This record gives sequence, structure tokens and C-alpha cells, in this order.
Amino acid sequence: MAFRANTATQAQGLLSAMQQAVFVKQSAQIAVQLLTGTVTANQVFQIVDNLRSPLQIFAQVAAIPGIAAYAQAQFNDATYDVATEFTNMVNTINAVVNWVVTNFPKDTGGFAQAYTIAADGSRTPVTFTPTQTAGLTTALNAVINQIT
Repeated sequence: MAFRANTATQAQGLLSAMQQAVFVKQSAQIAVQLLTGTVTANQVFQIVDNLRSPLQIFAQVAAIPGIAAYAQAQFNDATYDVATEFTNMVNTINAVVNWVVTNFPKDTGGFAQAYTIAADGSRTPVTFTPTQTAGLTTALNAVINQIT
């Protein structure tokens, strides 16, 4: 029999989810501060990537057998529905991604219009003002509020 290194335990899964949630919250807080000024397309993409990358880990953790009951027991709070709050957190993260997908300028083929290209081949990222990213800020604040 081989050593089982590819199966996370409930304890490891909960710890991983909590660490990733802290990263997501910190990333969202930094992004909200950034969005008080004009931002580039590159910065918007980085915001999305920072929040989107932990989603795969969250999905893996959610698939660990018994993880919800284990987490519930660790928090030792009968009124706290860890499964619902976890789902709500993931949904707020997805809402940020969806906001960018919906609102980022695209051509009729769905290609992101992220840069202007000069005659010499240099590229300049498109910029967005705080007014243009107000909805993104709202979505990010929802993520921040969902993670304690």
C-alpha cells in the first residue's frame, strides 16, 4: 500500500479554506483601496485573478467527506451554519468575477478591449475611473463583509 499524500483530511481542508479566505479578504481590501483611484485593465485582471484562484481550493475542500460537520464542530457554535456561510462567501467571490466579465469592455466577438496599440507596437492598458468601477467596489465590499 502506498502513502496517501493526495487526500486532504478534514482538519487540513478547514485550515486551507480559512487561510485562503483570509487571502481573499486581504486581496479584496487592497483592491477596494486601489479602486479609489484610476486603475488599468491589468490591475482589474489582477483583482479577478487574486479572488478567482482560491475558488478551486474551496471546491476541493467542499468535496472532502464530512467537512461541513467537522467545521461546524470546530467552531463550536450551534447557531453558525458553516456550510451556508461558506457557500455565501464563494457566491460573493463569483459575483466579483461576474461583474468584471459582464462590465469589462469587449468587442462583438467577446474579446476584452484591454489595450490600445500605437503605431510603434507599444501597448497602453485601458484605464477605468472610480465611477466606472463603482459596481466592482460594491461587489468587493460584499466579499469583505462575508469573511470575518
